[in-house]
Amino acid sequence: MWYSYTSSAIHVNVDANDLPHSKPGWIGVRRGEDVAWEYGDELSELSVGDTGMGPSMYTQEQVDALVGKRGFRYVPWLGWLTIPIVDSKRQIIALLGGQPRDKERWKVVVNGAASEMEQREERIHLSAHEYQHRRAQDEYAALTRGPSFGTGQMEPGELHTNPTNTQITGELMHHRFFLQIVGFTVLLMSLYAPRLLTRYQKCKDDLLAWKQMRWNFDTGVHAASGWCPVTALGDYNPDLGGHIILWELRLIIRFPPGSTIFIPLAIITHSNTPIQPHKKRHSFTQFTSGLLFRWVANGNRTDDEFLASASPEEKAERDKAAGTRWEDGLSYFMTLDELESLYKTQ
Repeated sequence: MWYSYTSSAIHVNVDANDLPHSKPGWIGVRRGEDVAWEYGDELSELSVGDTGMGPSMYTQEQVDALVGKRGFRYVPWLGWLTIPIVDSKRQIIALLGGQPRDKERWKVVVNGAASEMEQREERIHLSAHEYQHRRAQDEYAALTRGPSFGTGQMEPGELHTNPTNTQITGELMHHRFFLQIVGFTVLLMSLYAPRLLTRYQKCKDDLLAWKQMRWNFDTGVHAASGWCPVTALGDYNPDLGGHIILWELRLIIRFPPGSTIFIPLAIITHSNTPIQPHKKRHSFTQFTSGLLFRWVANGNRTDDEFLASASPEEKAERDKAAGTRWEDGLSYFMTLDELESLYKTQ
């Protein structure tokens, strides 16, 4: 089905517990690209060998010039192996998900998905200022769909978008190409972060028990949204652009079209390098708002509503949980030792 080499794991000199997050631990904190320079030691060179890595098209000097800083590693990932990224405590905090083994069939899926997106570009309804956002330096159309909470919402519900855009995203979400991509990401998450997948499914079930709402993938396939999968689509040369930069981890990763990377996007500052002007790159990203978890933990109430009606004991229990929430949340990620043990028993 796919290739996986736990011995090829990429080790970073970062403790996930120290990554930036809000005090209650529900969401991360965006701090910009300078965050990477809080970490002192230079990372050791990545040993590539016969691990699915390709020869680098960049010298270290070129990579340093590309990001404008020193201390990064270039990861020449070919895009088809599944390779964990582990922190200083051997916890799998990110994953180079790769592709299914049947490359020719997968190429039909991802090329078809890109084509479906491109066919709808002219129908997208966005105002001029909506093309300018933090997801790109140049004009870039970004459509979001699904249940959310925050940004003025009084309770969780589906994001309100232009009817035309809602129709477009609905067409894509129900297309077999995107359902196959989602199915692959769910499979990977069930293998490399099963506790986290269960945690997100429980949150979804709790929300549905409180109120019926429309979810993005309601055909029996559930999105692996917690550990955000990013699938690169399009036609571009991954040696000449489209790399993903993980600033806190000091990694520059070759990111070929058709491959998927799992990242905790809320806590790791990330960006992409530009592609060639005549090429196209699209991104299909799955994510879930951390504030949905807070709503469920509050008994389907806002913070203000909880505090107005909670007993002193309930408030004390809530404060206690807040003190360990971030560490508890990290326990849902597998360690490399757990993964290697699992493979040995199969």
